[in-house]
This record gives sequence, structure tokens and C-alpha cells, in this order.
Amino acid sequence: MPTAMTATVSAILALSALSANGAAAADATYTVSGQALGILDGNPFETGFTFVVEADFSALSAFPDGQFFEPVSVVFSIDGFTPVALAGDYFFGQNVTNNAIFLGSDETADIFDFSYTPPLDITQSFGPLAGGEPFALDQFVNIETSGGLLTVTRATGIRFMGEVGEAPAIPEPATWAMLIIGFGVVGMAARRRTAQPAARQGRPAKLHLGAGSGTGF
Repeated sequence: MPTAMTATVSAILALSALSANGAAAADATYTVSGQALGILDGNPFETGFTFVVEADFSALSAFPDGQFFEPVSVVFSIDGFTPVALAGDYFFGQNVTNNAIFLGSDETADIFDFSYTPPLDITQSFGPLAGGEPFALDQFVNIETSGGLLTVTRATGIRFMGEVGEAPAIPEPATWAMLIIGFGVVGMAARRRTAQPAARQGRPAKLHLGAGSGTGF
């Protein structure tokens, strides 16, 4: 393999190692638990449940009244049943004007609205908090999941908490050394190459930011 190509591969591997060790996104997990009455795939239940929302901070956005994650993964675990994932694209957020935390999708209205007493920030760990019936039961009907349609007709004894992951790790010294060596070899190889005519040099790609982007509710 040519020297320049070998150096390029070394640099790419170093960048990959740097990304893996120091650029992982911080995750957040929000858990709601309690007692529920409902039906899953035609099977009635009246037992304990756990409702888990997992979010990636790279998906966090702001809107005039607060902030929200989109998309998020949502798993509903019912005692005695196999856990099921809610189908579709769901968002999870906080309305600081109404002091409410919500979960919904474009296909349904909010199926979860938890009123809280400030201060509270969903980007920081909190709880557990006690609540009444935060599920919008008139909307929590025939929700599509990986295990069939889910309907919740009652939910009591609610406990709600958020666990925010740690900040991205600082790269290991060995990772920095690999990165520096890789770029050093690339630089040495580049100096040995004969300069190409200007007409053959590539142009920087355009950066398309998109028109009319934005979020609002």
C-alpha cells in the first residue's frame, strides 16, 4: 500500500478511536412506574408497570416554551408481559410555561402530561416525583406497539424520575498520541508528493443549511 494511503488510514483510525472514546453522546433515561389497568393485544391487565423513555442529547431542541427530544425510544413493561416498544416517532419534552413534562407523537396527541413544581430541568437528573394520573387516558387508546395495540384505562401510584448520563469522557492519552502520529505521517507524505496542477485540485463542498428550518408547537 502506498505510504500516503497508509498514513491516511492511520489518521482515520485515530479519528475513529477519538470519536469512540471521547465523543459519545450523553443519554438520558426517564422512568414512570405505578399500577395500571388496560389491555395489550387483546389481553387485559391490572398490575404494575414501568414506562421508560430513552433520549439522546444530540436530539435535543428548543421551542418558545421549553425544550424537547425528538425522536426518543419508548418501552412499556407490564408485569407478566413481554416489554413492548411504542411504534412511530415520539417526542419527549418540557413546557416551562405550563410546568409540564409531555410525551406524544405526530400521529397522536400527548399521551403523557406530568405537572411538576419548579425548579426542574429534564437535562438534569431528578426525582423520584409522585403524581396523580399523568397519562392522558382519553388519548391512550389503541396505541401501536411491537406487541400489539395498547390501551391504558387507569394508572395510579405514579412515580417519575429522570437519570441523565455523564458527560462525554476525556480522550485517553494513547488516543491523542495515535491521532498526532497519524497526522504527522500524513504531513510528511504530503510534503514528498509533487504538487498537482491547480486545475485538478478539488473545491470545498457547499454547506447546505436548509431554508425555513425551525421548530414550534
